[in-house]
Amino acid sequence: MRCCVFLLILLSFFTACSKNKPIRTNFAELTVNGQKFTFDNLEAVFDTSTEQITCNFRFFDNVSNSNMIWETITFSKWINGIYEYPGEQFPGRSIVFLHLQTYLNRFPGSYSLQNTSFKLIIDQSENGRMHGKFSGKLVCYTCNTYGDIVPVTDGEFELPYSYR
Repeated sequence: MRCCVFLLILLSFFTACSKNKPIRTNFAELTVNGQKFTFDNLEAVFDTSTEQITCNFRFFDNVSNSNMIWETITFSKWINGIYEYPGEQFPGRSIVFLHLQTYLNRFPGSYSLQNTSFKLIIDQSENGRMHGKFSGKLVCYTCNTYGDIVPVTDGEFELPYSYR
């Protein structure tokens, strides 16, 4: 009897520990200079009307009054891949621009790509949804010290996309 009870406990332990974590959807978040931001309004639109395919990302957060817009470019119909700034205009994937407007430590700031490196990896795209991660450095051009470089880490998103 003890053996059966022990086996049942062991079986329930392995069953409970083997459950997968739920898949997160409809989110965008990043950490800027150690401060985490989460966006509640997300949009990604691909423009396929020309040979170069662009994607415009727009992330907004009404609570913190933050927004982030950026554009990628590629000459391929495949979404998945590595996009970099500065990148190659042809034939590779590139981040064309990125602009972040937010409050960092309660001070408003505008951050963009200027002679810095930034990387986006889109690792999943199917059924009108995509997932990606990003990181790099942005320049603050409205800070007390013009040109402060701030790190962006732990950037991740999962959102629907559409075509124009």
